[in-house]
Formats: sequence, structure tokens, C-alpha cells
Amino acid sequence: MGMSKHDAYYEPEDIYDDDGARFNAVVSELLLSEKDLDSSSQSNFSDAISNLTDADWAGVKDFIDQKDWAKLGLKLQTIVYKYVEDMAIERVTNHPEWLYD
Repeated sequence: MGMSKHDAYYEPEDIYDDDGARFNAVVSELLLSEKDLDSSSQSNFSDAISNLTDADWAGVKDFIDQKDWAKLGLKLQTIVYKYVEDMAIERVTNHPEWLYD
């Protein structure tokens, strides 16, 4: 008797996991090596703050109103880091050849 398709075991290739891991590694490399992606630079800070979403602004305002400066600082740093990370992701997306060096 032959094997039914229900008995067969199929394991898909992990190409997405490998590519995803490589993609994340290239993004991380850019964040560490490119000066214009420095989350502590005044330029990136001001750009990120000027591009706040309404939800982010509401969070910032809440922390100011509560005078919770530690949470405000963490929120602002998170916003700026997300801003530069998005720039790095965009660069890698626009240069897929970087994934295969």
C-alpha cells in the first residue's frame, strides 16, 4: 500500500527566517555604523519629534502633565530610535543587494 498524502511530512525551507535574520543584521549594522542614523544626534531628535503621530504626541503630553520625566525621556528616546530604525529599514529595502554580500 502506498503512502497517502496525509502521512507525508513536509517541512518548508526556512528562506524567510534566514532572509529575515539577514535583513535584521544589515539594519543593525547600519544603525551602528552610519553617523546619520545616530539616535542621539540633535538632527535626528528634532526630525523625529517634528514627525510625531497624534498617538505619540498624546503619550508625550501625558508624561509632561504627570511630570514623569523618566518616562518622558524613555518615550522620546524610543520615538527617535524608531525614527532612525525606519530610515535604516528603508535603506535596506531599497538596496536588496546588501543582503547578499
